[in-house]
Amino acid sequence: MGGNYEFEQKSLIACISRNHPELAKERFQFAEESWSNAVVIVGNRYIFRFPKTDSAKKSLKIEKQVLPKLSERLSLAIPSIKYVSGLNEGLAYAYYPLIKGSKLSKKFYQSLPREQKKGVQKDLGRFLSDLHAYPVKEINNADFTDVDVKENWEHFYKEIKRAISPYSNKALDRSIKQLFDRFLSNPANFKFKPCLLHADLKPSHLLYDVENERLSGVIDFGAMEVGDPAFEFVGLYDAYGKEFIMKVMDHYTGIIDPTFWQRINDFYMKIVHFYDVIYGVETGDAAMIKYHLSVIQKVLQNSS
Repeated sequence: MGGNYEFEQKSLIACISRNHPELAKERFQFAEESWSNAVVIVGNRYIFRFPKTDSAKKSLKIEKQVLPKLSERLSLAIPSIKYVSGLNEGLAYAYYPLIKGSKLSKKFYQSLPREQKKGVQKDLGRFLSDLHAYPVKEINNADFTDVDVKENWEHFYKEIKRAISPYSNKALDRSIKQLFDRFLSNPANFKFKPCLLHADLKPSHLLYDVENERLSGVIDFGAMEVGDPAFEFVGLYDAYGKEFIMKVMDHYTGIIDPTFWQRINDFYMKIVHFYDVIYGVETGDAAMIKYHLSVIQKVLQNSS
C-alpha cells in the first residue's frame, strides 16, 4: 500500500516560504485534504499539493508530464503545474495557479436554472470526449500506459481480500468472490479500447464559474490512469444520478461498446465503497471500515 505521510501545517508553510520566498508574506489557507494530498492555497493565487502517499508522489510526476500537452486539447481549464520538487528539497510538492470557480456540489447543481444545467451537461460531455480521445501513445511512461485492465482488476480483488480479511465474514467473502468472478470471467467486459481517464470525477473536482454561467475547470488528476472509459462515469453517476449521466452522454462522442452500461451497473457501481474500505485500512479508521463493509454487504445482498 506504500507509505502514508501526515504533515503539520507549520511545516508546509515553512517549506513553501523557504523554497518560494516571494510568497512568504502571502496568506496561507489549508483546504480540505484529499486522501492523497495535503492542499495549501497561497495568496488565493496558487495551489500547493503535498502528496501523502508514495503512489501520490509518482502521480505528480506523471501529471507534470501529461497535463501540459493535455490542456491544449481540452475545452476546460485543468491544473497547469509549474513545478514539482526534487528529492533534495525536503517535502515533495507541486504547485500551479488556482483555477477560479465553485465546487459543483449536487445541491448547487440542482439549484441552477435549466439552461445552466444544460450548459454543464454540454461542457462535461465535450470535456470527456476530448479527454478520452487523447492519444495515449504520446505518454512516455511504460508503467502508466502498458496496462492490462483485466490484470489490474485481478490485482485489485487480491488487494481487497487482503484489506478486509480481519473484518469480513464468510457470507461477505462469498458475495465479493461472486461479484469479481462474474466480471472477470466475461471476455466481453474487456473488449473496449483503453483511454486516458481522470478516474476520480466527483463534485469536489468540478469547478463552476457563476459569473460566466459555465464549468470553469476540472481539478485533481492524481488518480489519472489509462483504462475503461465506462469507469469514468461512475463517480458522476454516484453523485448526480442516472438522468444527469444520460444527458452528459448526449454530448459524448466516445465509443459506447455493447457492455458499457452493464459494466457500470453490474460492477463499477457496486465497488465504489471498496475504495473507502482500503483508505480506512490505510489510515487505521476502524469505524470507516465497518461502515463501508456494511454498505457493501447490503448492496451485494440486494443484487443477488
